[in-house]
Amino acid sequence: MNMKNRIILNLLFFILSFCQIQAIEVIKGIYLGRNFIVDDDYNVYSDYDSHIIVKYSGKGERLLEIGRSGEGPGDIKRLGWFMINPKTNLLYVTEFEDGNKRISIFSTGDGKFMGSWSFEFDWRKWQGLPFIQFDLKGNIYLETDRTLWTRYKDFQLGSTENSLLKYSPDGKNLEELYNLKYPFNAEKGGKGNITIPFSNYLFWEICQDKIVIRENYDQYIKVYNIDGSLLKKLKLPFKKAKVSKADLEDWENWFKSLPLFKRGIAEGWYDFNFWKKNLPFPEYKPVSGGRLFVDSKGFIYSRKYPGYKGNDNLWAKINIENGHIKLISFPTNYNLKFIKDRFFYFSKVDLEGEEDTVIVKVEENDLSKLK
Repeated sequence: MNMKNRIILNLLFFILSFCQIQAIEVIKGIYLGRNFIVDDDYNVYSDYDSHIIVKYSGKGERLLEIGRSGEGPGDIKRLGWFMINPKTNLLYVTEFEDGNKRISIFSTGDGKFMGSWSFEFDWRKWQGLPFIQFDLKGNIYLETDRTLWTRYKDFQLGSTENSLLKYSPDGKNLEELYNLKYPFNAEKGGKGNITIPFSNYLFWEICQDKIVIRENYDQYIKVYNIDGSLLKKLKLPFKKAKVSKADLEDWENWFKSLPLFKRGIAEGWYDFNFWKKNLPFPEYKPVSGGRLFVDSKGFIYSRKYPGYKGNDNLWAKINIENGHIKLISFPTNYNLKFIKDRFFYFSKVDLEGEEDTVIVKVEENDLSKLK
C-alpha cells in the first residue's frame, strides 16, 4: 500500500471512529424534573419545580425560563404536564389538583405568556389534568383525574379515576375516549397513609392518526383511531404473575427506605403492621411499568414491570402495523425519558435510584453501545 492510500485509509478510520464516539452524546447541566420533552430543533424542556419550565439547547445550555409561581396570568401554581402544539409551536401547560384551573399557553421562542386555552371542562367533577397531547390536526387530548374515597371499618381507601378526553382546537369537548378507575392509596387517622402496592396506571400516546393506550395490568396494548374506534389489540410478551410473599417484602423494604416513612416510623405515627393486616393487596403484579413511548416510525416501546428493586430494564418494541415484537434490554442505570425521531434520550440513575443532571442522547442504531 502506498503512502497516499495509507493516509486516506487512516483518515477514514479516524472519521469513522469519531462518528462512533459521537453516537452517544452526553448532555450535562439539565435539571431533571417529572416532565421532559424535546422539540423539532432538539431543544430540551424540563420542569424545574412546580412552577417553572426551563428550556435548554441540545448542548445543555440554559436558554430561558417559562412560567412563575402564583395564580395570576402567566403563573403556574401546580405544574401538571406540558406539550408543544405542532400546529402553532406554542407550549400548553396543564396543572394538577389544587393548581390554577386552566391551561396556560406560552411562546417557545421567548417564553412569553400568550393566554389561556378556553375549553369545555367540568372543574367540579375533575380535580386535575396530569397529561396533554396533540394530533397532527391540532385536536387536543387531555387526561383528567380525581380521587374517590370508600370508607371501611378502620380506614378509607382512595381510588383514582382517569379519563381521556378529546377536544377540538377551539375547545369543544368532542368525546370521552377512555376511562379507568383503580385503588391507589389508603388513609387512617393516627396511622399515616400508604400507597397501594402494585397499582394499575393509565398510559397513552398519540401516534400521528392513532391513539395507543396501555394499562399496567393489561397484557394487551390497545390501538385506536383518533375518532375513538378500536383498531387492534397488541399482546405484550410479558407474563402476568401473582403477587408473592417475596414481592410484598420487596415493597415493604422499599417503603421503609424512603426518608418520609423512616421519620414516620421513628416518630410513632406510622404503623406498618396495621396496613399489612388490613390493606386490600392486589392478587397480580402489573405486566408493564412506567411510561409508554411511540416513535415517529410507528413503533411502540413498553417496559416490563421492573418491581420495586428496579433491576429489570427490558422493553418490548412493537410494530404498530403488524404487531411484530422485538425485545430490547437497556442497562439498569439508564432511564428512558423521551424518543425524538431516531434519537433516544436517557437519564443516568445513581445507586440510590435518583436521576443525575445528565442526559444521554443515543441514536437508535447505537442503543446496544449503552454501558
